[in-house]
Amino acid sequence: MANSSYSIFNAMIDIVAAPGEALEEIKLHNAWLWWPLLISILLAIGLMSYFYSWVDYPWLIEEVTAIPAEGKCWLDPEPIAL
Repeated sequence: MANSSYSIFNAMIDIVAAPGEALEEIKLHNAWLWWPLLISILLAIGLMSYFYSWVDYPWLIEEVTAIPAEGKCWLDPEPIAL
């Protein structure tokens, strides 16, 4: 099945459309396995950068470090009897 025109982009499409063919080609091209990892890392960095470019830092710090008011805590202060 080693087709010289088969590329990593074809494999990314075929992993959904024809998984068997994609897996056979990936076995022949081990260097392709880095591409999904790199794409995932870049996507995560991009999404985190986008989020933190819009977030209000004083609000975020206040929300993260806030102590819940009496009676609004989701944890039950009473221990569970087993």
